Amino acid sequence: MKIRVNSGVFRGRFLSVGDQAGLRPTKSQLRKTLFNWLRPQLAGMRGLDLFCGTGILGVEALSNGAASMCFADKSKHLLHQLEKNIMKFNGLSASSVRFVPWCFPEPWQQDPQGGYDLIFLDPPFLHIDIEPCINWALANRLCAPKALIYVEASKSATLPDDCGFELIKRGISSGVQCALLQKV
Repeated sequence: MKIRVNSGVFRGRFLSVGDQAGLRPTKSQLRKTLFNWLRPQLAGMRGLDLFCGTGILGVEALSNGAASMCFADKSKHLLHQLEKNIMKFNGLSASSVRFVPWCFPEPWQQDPQGGYDLIFLDPPFLHIDIEPCINWALANRLCAPKALIYVEASKSATLPDDCGFELIKRGISSGVQCALLQKV
């Protein structure tokens, strides 16, 4: 499978991803909406792509001006494949990306250096609910002041409304709901 980067300096480039059970990359149209929401604020942000899978959200963020991105997933195979894909992109330094083997709800062992400005939180819908993931991110002090968190969940899931974040934007597409939250 190949996934196209929609926008930014890597627009038109592809990530090659092998088939893996349960892998559910964020659809192109949803990514376009998300980065229309984020683009004005992305410059210089430090990001974390949890449950990164293909890594397309983090790659789009880097393509649109994020300063750095940490990709975390339980699949070492996907992380290795993502690293190979990203290292082919001109203009990215090795210091701007990290790859961390991690499985929810393991504690976060990486030093977030005051927290991340942007967190992509897109867990496997059928196995992990979004609210425990948000609480986990808060408990592990991953959020910088005014951090943005993008969440994806099944259309039927209930997004938490009192979790220390303000709802900035919300959307629904093809059975998936998404929201952009900001730490208050």
